Amino acid sequence: MKRYFMILGFAAIAALTVSGCLLTIQKTLIEDINIGNTTNNNVARYWVDLYTNEDYADNFDKIKSVDVVSFVAKIYNLGTSANKAELYVSADTIPVNIDSIQARATRVFVSPSIAAGDSALITWNESHKYIQNEDVLKDFVLNRGRFWVYGIADSTPFSHRIIAQMVVTITAGK
Repeated sequence: MKRYFMILGFAAIAALTVSGCLLTIQKTLIEDINIGNTTNNNVARYWVDLYTNEDYADNFDKIKSVDVVSFVAKIYNLGTSANKAELYVSADTIPVNIDSIQARATRVFVSPSIAAGDSALITWNESHKYIQNEDVLKDFVLNRGRFWVYGIADSTPFSHRIIAQMVVTITAGK
């Protein structure tokens, strides 16, 4: 009887290994996105290089899926009117002016409206409702690993300070 359970156990492990269940891992990557101060006269951008993240670098060629991408952020509205902070991504360097960014980059995040002189904390749990074009963002993580993030607002004039982290969950395996 003991031998039967041992054989059954080995058979179960072999089946899981063949199906790939034991050969995949899930990793959560956290990448700082320090946009800093950004205004309509001086748009800020941040270069993201996921290859500098050890978990991404070790697994980029084995990524099977990008499961979740979100932004955790503290956004300060330093301006004189309420507006929404927006994050755009692009693989190419774009002239840092609002028209070029809106025309050539992809908007991936829009904050709630923030009153002048106030701030907003976007937590991981609520960030998903502010993500836009998630498929594009996942593609940047999966197929590029390096890209620009631009910080602007939905109306001008604006003056924001954006301190954020991009939280990415990937599944990787052989």
